[in-house]
Amino acid sequence: MNIFVATKQGQGQRRNDYSHVPDGEWVKFGSTCDRDLRDPDGGCGCGRGMIGVVTGRATTTFAIVDLPVTRAEYREQMRQSSIREGWDKIIGDAEFEAMIDEDVGELLRIAAMFPVGSVLEKRLDQISLRKVLTTVELSPRRAR
Repeated sequence: MNIFVATKQGQGQRRNDYSHVPDGEWVKFGSTCDRDLRDPDGGCGCGRGMIGVVTGRATTTFAIVDLPVTRAEYREQMRQSSIREGWDKIIGDAEFEAMIDEDVGELLRIAAMFPVGSVLEKRLDQISLRKVLTTVELSPRRAR
């Protein structure tokens, strides 16, 4: 199943990039403050970040990986992350479970749209490919 994970690839392409999530940690959507809703490049940076499922920290770059996990296993990890954040105490049980289902569905739907290895960024309600330059060595015969 394709999922989003933190990556440092592509960091620095924007002057305000940041990465506080270890490479490979699953990431999910976070909430966006009022300042960032007006300008993803201003405020605190939450309008352009994805949140680490374990650390609760944020990053502006993430990638697509294909992992052998079931949807139920993926959902449970997202649920446990939201419990650590206290969402289960803020909203009622039914609303909490519906929020998890909605987030999981949206994360998986969007991740399925990109090929494995894609490096992405989030800017408010848009997710886009980052341009990542890769250098490949030519064979000695081709390099002439």
